[in-house]
Amino acid sequence: MYMTPDMASEARQSLNLSQAKAAKETGINRAYLSQFESGKRVLEDNLLETLSTYYVSQGWQPTPEQAKAPVEQLINNDKHSLNIADGFVVSSEATAEFILEELLDEYYENSDEIASLQETELERGFFGGLDSDSAMRQSMRALLLMARQFQIKQILHGHHEPHEREVNIEETSSIITVGDFIEAMIIRAKPDRAIEISEATLDEAV
Repeated sequence: MYMTPDMASEARQSLNLSQAKAAKETGINRAYLSQFESGKRVLEDNLLETLSTYYVSQGWQPTPEQAKAPVEQLINNDKHSLNIADGFVVSSEATAEFILEELLDEYYENSDEIASLQETELERGFFGGLDSDSAMRQSMRALLLMARQFQIKQILHGHHEPHEREVNIEETSSIITVGDFIEAMIIRAKPDRAIEISEATLDEAV
């Protein structure tokens, strides 16, 4: 069953369990459990199922109202301010720190562009065969936009960690790790920037 932060906190406390004990018994990261109970993080469905199953096995039961209520109502009644926006369960952390409307607008714009790019006819090589290098270049923007979509979902769920170093896409010396390179390429793939994929960039990407 779905558990809100309030329900999870109340269940744990009614069973006289510490967060450390609940985290250890369920295999859920303790920091994630703490962030969830405070509304700063949205737990994945499989972790919510694990958590609720564990609490039920220890003797906790939801109230009849909680058991019957739809997810939207449970979330709206939760004092820790999880929100639902366009079908996304959004953490209070994301709502407070990021401009929600702009993120959702970008998400839908990216979705439309990805769908359009997927319909683009590939350039053909000699004799009409597939030119793999050309196909990769044509596909790169769509792939990077898909990576950005994942990043947006992570932000909305309170899972996104700020990048450890500032990545300057104009200075390759600032790009050290795979994460740096992906971050730089995602920045270039945002709708307000034209993305140019060079042969050298393509070689590094693949």
